[in-house]
Amino acid sequence: MPQVPINYNSGDASVAWSGWRTKGYTCLPHVSGESKRRGEVAQLRPTDVVVITFPKTGTTWLQQVCEQLRTGGDMSFTEIEERQPWLEFAWDCGQDLDDDQVAFPRLFKSHQLLSAINPGAKYLSILRDPETVFTSWFHFQKVKNRRPFVDCADTNEYALTGDFEGDNIFGTNVWDYYVELWEARHEANVFVLCYETLVKNARAYLPHIAQFLGTPDDNSRLETVLQMSSKEFMAEHGHQFDDHFIRDKGMELGRAAKIMEVAPKVTTRQKDVLTPKTLKWLERTWAEKVTPRTGLASYKDMCAAFHDRST
Repeated sequence: MPQVPINYNSGDASVAWSGWRTKGYTCLPHVSGESKRRGEVAQLRPTDVVVITFPKTGTTWLQQVCEQLRTGGDMSFTEIEERQPWLEFAWDCGQDLDDDQVAFPRLFKSHQLLSAINPGAKYLSILRDPETVFTSWFHFQKVKNRRPFVDCADTNEYALTGDFEGDNIFGTNVWDYYVELWEARHEANVFVLCYETLVKNARAYLPHIAQFLGTPDDNSRLETVLQMSSKEFMAEHGHQFDDHFIRDKGMELGRAAKIMEVAPKVTTRQKDVLTPKTLKWLERTWAEKVTPRTGLASYKDMCAAFHDRST
């Protein structure tokens, strides 16, 4: 296994995180009350893995990596949420969270805060530069014709609304979400990586993800995962990663409070040109929300610390 310095599974009881289950679920309006309740009270197994991320940080890519690590190259699913239930959507989709899954370990998806998630399992997360998260979130929501996104000409105008820095995204924002992951970094069942680092050297990190999941990490399997988690491969199979399973099941069963819109997740577009004012706002918000609680001056510093055994 490549010797990549990663700080996970430290299990340092002296710095145990006290945030577990101190908050409740915050769900999208598409989720019925019963589905939220069933997701929130679901009993997870110690071997279960929840891909728990802030939206637009690389969630779908990480789900695909995990799916192919556990199956060794199986794409016979309609859409990835069919295989990896989104916890609060599961009942609306006719899924039983107690059921066994197609392969080991059982995998679930969530955008809930770590402090709100069902305890007792393992939690795999990924961070991404807040600048990229901000622009990706804007475009993803604008395609769905949601407000205030459709009322904004571009990301710079969206920044002025204050929507992104509030608690409007699953009851939180990207900065507070990252802080919780940082505070829980010594928990033996929490594994956090950074998107940019993984993109640069995915081959080196896959064995560590496999070890956390408890799946084989032989060279043949890793090469399969690399190929099937590439942007080109996932773009060719885009319909299997666009949440249509949730929309279709919501319509079929009539359980969802509102039908969820779908939009492509694997896309290519030009990088947004952010104004100096917008960039300064992003820097200032990090300094106000993250630095006082972590001592980390920037996202780059956080990534370096997460990938350093000495922290």
